[in-house]
Amino acid sequence: MKNHIPAVALQVASLAIAPHAPQFTDPRRLLAALDAFDAPRQGAAPEPVAASVPTFRTLTPAQAAEKMGVSDRQICNWIKDGRLPGKKYGKRTIRILESDLAAFASSAAS
Repeated sequence: MKNHIPAVALQVASLAIAPHAPQFTDPRRLLAALDAFDAPRQGAAPEPVAASVPTFRTLTPAQAAEKMGVSDRQICNWIKDGRLPGKKYGKRTIRILESDLAAFASSAAS
Protein backbone atom coordinates (compact mmCIF):
# COMPACT_ATOMS: atom_id res chain seq x y z
CA MET A 1 0.00 0.00 0.00
CA LYS A 2 1.46 3.33 -1.01
CA ASN A 3 1.33 6.17 1.46
CA HIS A 4 0.04 9.47 0.17
CA ILE A 5 1.86 11.75 2.57
CA PRO A 6 2.86 15.23 1.43
CA ALA A 7 6.60 15.76 1.02
CA VAL A 8 6.61 18.64 3.50
CA ALA A 9 4.97 16.47 6.13
CA LEU A 10 7.60 13.77 5.59
CA GLN A 11 10.41 16.30 5.93
CA VAL A 12 8.96 17.69 9.16
CA ALA A 13 8.39 14.18 10.55
CA SER A 14 11.94 13.09 9.71
CA LEU A 15 13.35 16.20 11.41
CA ALA A 16 11.24 15.53 14.50
CA ILE A 17 12.26 11.87 14.64
CA ALA A 18 15.96 12.45 13.87
CA PRO A 19 17.18 12.94 17.48
CA HIS A 20 15.50 9.70 18.56
CA ALA A 21 15.89 7.54 15.44
CA PRO A 22 18.80 8.85 13.32
CA GLN A 23 18.21 6.23 10.63
CA PHE A 24 15.11 8.17 9.55
CA THR A 25 16.75 11.55 8.91
CA ASP A 26 16.16 10.95 5.20
CA PRO A 27 12.42 11.34 4.41
CA ARG A 28 12.64 8.59 1.78
CA ARG A 29 13.82 6.07 4.39
CA LEU A 30 10.98 7.13 6.66
CA LEU A 31 8.49 6.63 3.83
CA ALA A 32 9.98 3.21 3.05
CA ALA A 33 9.66 2.21 6.71
CA LEU A 34 6.04 3.35 6.74
CA ASP A 35 5.33 1.35 3.59
CA ALA A 36 7.00 -1.73 5.09
CA PHE A 37 4.98 -1.30 8.27
CA ASP A 38 1.71 -1.11 6.33
CA ALA A 39 2.52 -4.00 4.00
CA PRO A 40 0.43 -7.09 4.73
CA ARG A 41 2.47 -10.08 5.78
CA GLN A 42 1.59 -13.37 4.16
CA GLY A 43 1.04 -16.07 6.79
CA ALA A 44 3.22 -14.33 9.34
CA ALA A 45 2.17 -13.89 12.93
CA PRO A 46 2.45 -10.39 14.35
CA GLU A 47 5.92 -9.75 15.69
CA PRO A 48 6.32 -8.50 19.25
CA VAL A 49 7.83 -5.06 19.69
CA ALA A 50 11.57 -5.39 20.16
CA ALA A 51 12.97 -4.49 23.56
CA SER A 52 15.52 -2.22 21.91
CA VAL A 53 12.84 0.07 20.47
CA PRO A 54 12.83 3.15 22.67
CA THR A 55 9.59 4.08 24.34
CA PHE A 56 8.94 7.62 25.39
CA ARG A 57 6.50 6.79 28.18
CA THR A 58 7.66 8.30 31.44
CA LEU A 59 7.19 7.03 34.95
CA THR A 60 7.17 8.71 38.33
CA PRO A 61 9.60 7.39 40.94
CA ALA A 62 6.66 5.68 42.68
CA GLN A 63 5.62 3.91 39.47
CA ALA A 64 9.23 2.89 38.76
CA ALA A 65 9.58 1.63 42.33
CA GLU A 66 6.46 -0.49 41.95
CA LYS A 67 7.81 -2.04 38.75
CA MET A 68 11.22 -2.74 40.32
CA GLY A 69 9.86 -3.90 43.69
CA VAL A 70 11.79 -1.32 45.70
CA SER A 71 10.93 1.91 47.50
CA ASP A 72 10.60 5.20 45.68
CA ARG A 73 13.42 6.54 47.89
CA GLN A 74 15.69 3.84 46.43
CA ILE A 75 14.76 4.96 42.90
CA CYS A 76 15.62 8.56 43.83
CA ASN A 77 18.94 7.40 45.28
CA TRP A 78 19.79 5.54 42.07
CA ILE A 79 18.98 8.67 40.05
CA LYS A 80 21.06 10.82 42.41
CA ASP A 81 24.00 8.37 42.14
CA GLY A 82 23.75 8.43 38.35
CA ARG A 83 23.02 4.70 38.03
CA LEU A 84 19.47 5.25 36.74
CA PRO A 85 18.86 8.02 34.20
CA GLY A 86 16.15 10.39 35.31
CA LYS A 87 15.06 13.91 34.44
CA LYS A 88 14.08 16.53 36.96
CA TYR A 89 11.43 19.05 35.99
CA GLY A 90 11.16 21.91 38.45
CA LYS A 91 11.92 21.41 42.12
CA ARG A 92 10.01 18.21 42.83
CA THR A 93 8.96 16.50 39.62
CA ILE A 94 11.15 13.60 38.50
CA ARG A 95 10.43 11.38 35.50
CA ILE A 96 12.13 8.21 34.29
CA LEU A 97 11.85 6.87 30.75
CA GLU A 98 10.31 3.41 30.78
CA SER A 99 12.99 2.22 28.34
CA ASP A 100 15.75 3.50 30.68
CA LEU A 101 14.16 1.62 33.59
CA ALA A 102 13.99 -1.57 31.51
CA ALA A 103 17.66 -1.22 30.52
CA PHE A 104 18.63 -0.56 34.14
CA ALA A 105 16.63 -3.58 35.34
CA SER A 106 18.24 -5.88 32.77
CA SER A 107 21.75 -4.66 33.64
CA ALA A 108 21.04 -4.99 37.37
CA ALA A 109 19.73 -8.55 36.89
CA SER A 110 22.89 -9.73 35.13
